[in-house]
Amino acid sequence: MTRGEAEAVLAAVERMFPCGDFALFDHTHEGLAEGSWSIAYEGDYDWPMDVSERQFLHPEEFPREVFLEPIAGWCLGVYAAS
Repeated sequence: MTRGEAEAVLAAVERMFPCGDFALFDHTHEGLAEGSWSIAYEGDYDWPMDVSERQFLHPEEFPREVFLEPIAGWCLGVYAAS
């Protein structure tokens, strides 16, 4: 997964939560598989669940080949779907 794809997910998250101060990290931030990313925000807990649900209900709002997984109440994992 490219940084650009991860940034597209970040942009979708920021549209959902315009008041958040989100940060994008590479796989080393949370010990994820190489090529994965994480998005972190410690202000409004459980937002990753909302994003994951939104991707399921409105997949057109996110890049196509992306799998999103809540890692914690403040962190979202961003993976290549294949």
